[in-house]
Amino acid sequence: MNMDGKRKEGILRLLRPRSVAVVGASDDLAKTSGRPVPYLQKHGFGGDIYPVNPKAETITGLPCYRDIVSLPQAPDVGIVLLGAERSQ
Repeated sequence: MNMDGKRKEGILRLLRPRSVAVVGASDDLAKTSGRPVPYLQKHGFGGDIYPVNPKAETITGLPCYRDIVSLPQAPDVGIVLLGAERSQ
């Protein structure tokens, strides 16, 4: 595959991901970090969703991973959610 093909594939993975990791995911819908996983499920995302949180075993019925290294595959897209106290 030439460089243009690789670029196109990378852009397509970003725009139409087959998998999404949600780092910092929460089961608490009152928190911003609790919204992406159920949103993806509710709106029909057909790919794999990988919640990542070392303090949870499941999030919205999905297995939760302790860290990004524990994922079964590298995700196409990652959403990183940090509380205000951790963003500085």
